[in-house]
Amino acid sequence: MKLPTVRGGSGPRFVRHTGTAAALLLADLECGVIGTPVAGIQASVDPLPFATLRVLPDGSRDPDFVLNRRPYRAASILVTGENFGAGTGAEHAARVLASAGIRVVFAPGFGAGFEAAAAAAGLLAATLPADSVEELGEWSVVHAGQEMTVDLETERVERAGCEPVAICVHPRVRYKLRFGLTELDEILEHSAETMAFRQADRDRRPWLYGSGGRVPGGG
Repeated sequence: MKLPTVRGGSGPRFVRHTGTAAALLLADLECGVIGTPVAGIQASVDPLPFATLRVLPDGSRDPDFVLNRRPYRAASILVTGENFGAGTGAEHAARVLASAGIRVVFAPGFGAGFEAAAAAAGLLAATLPADSVEELGEWSVVHAGQEMTVDLETERVERAGCEPVAICVHPRVRYKLRFGLTELDEILEHSAETMAFRQADRDRRPWLYGSGGRVPGGG
């Protein structure tokens, strides 16, 4: 996939991140579960991911929920199950995770649209084989509180004393995160190239464009 060189966009960037990981190995976690607020618990200025799972009926935090436990309260890397971010509301779910300090989500697969929504929020959603997800999840339990590093340049996960784990990121998503490109940045980045193509096509096949001057907007 050929991509142009840019100076950088206006969105959040992701190149390399070091942090602690928490394992939430549940499949089919829907966007509504990831980002749904609980009355009196989650305000828009203080998002609480998975509020309906981590808050008990009496309003207290469930001590058994992984992100409520002391080694993982500040976790910025989430290791989770298949089809993470399923259903509608991917943009909101990704923003809630990012606002709460989550920078990376590892899963065997993601719901439709979640990877793009995550990238727009500066959050890396990286696909891993199921056995790698399980291995990283187990490592995060055995080595609770220890950090790992996720490098988007080399596309791998690094841990002290362990072999690197390769991650799979779509080239366009990787490119957008590295340079902080928003959807508008992408459009503007390719606008000159698009206009040049249209004008060249008009010069070759003017009969398709009717009478008149150059391609609109082409100068």
